[in-house]
Amino acid sequence: MKKIYPIVNLSRGEELCEEFVRWLFSFDPRWLQIRMKDSQHDDLVRCARRLTELRNSAGVTTKIIVNDSIEAAMEAGADGVHLGQEDLSELGGKRLPAGLEIGISTHSLEQVRLANSQNISYIGFGPVFKTETKETRNSEVFPIAGEAAKLSTHPIVFIGGISFENIASLPQGDDIFYAAISALKAAFLKIQ
Repeated sequence: MKKIYPIVNLSRGEELCEEFVRWLFSFDPRWLQIRMKDSQHDDLVRCARRLTELRNSAGVTTKIIVNDSIEAAMEAGADGVHLGQEDLSELGGKRLPAGLEIGISTHSLEQVRLANSQNISYIGFGPVFKTETKETRNSEVFPIAGEAAKLSTHPIVFIGGISFENIASLPQGDDIFYAAISALKAAFLKIQ
């Protein structure tokens, strides 16, 4: 489970399930991302702060990553931010705190090549499989996942429709990780 990159995906107004988050921290993943599309800035900051508190009380080294908002990540004292291709302009000209981890989404080999020249912590690559969790205009990238893993000079996080059943069909390696949302929720509900 150390290779899993958990994403806590909350709908607008949905409360954080702290028991679920504590369970995720029990695996001490390298990163844990909070995604709250269409939520208010203050709600995202509050949730990211709470995740940091829960991480600290669990005594793990997991980095808390905020999706799409450099401002919320900085205000919450999170460890990093994950940006989509459409959000990359946020990086231009901003003075970011030293040590802030930055991940960016990539969807093609060309975007991976461009990411190689960026000072970032990791790339997300996907969607590798069909996903119901997030609307996307991008095609599934499973056929080129192996090429992307070889090409990337950064750690790579495969994302999109990843389950415990299909994860073995993806490239493996020290700097390869697998984002999961629905699969983790389903596994957690089974043990309840």
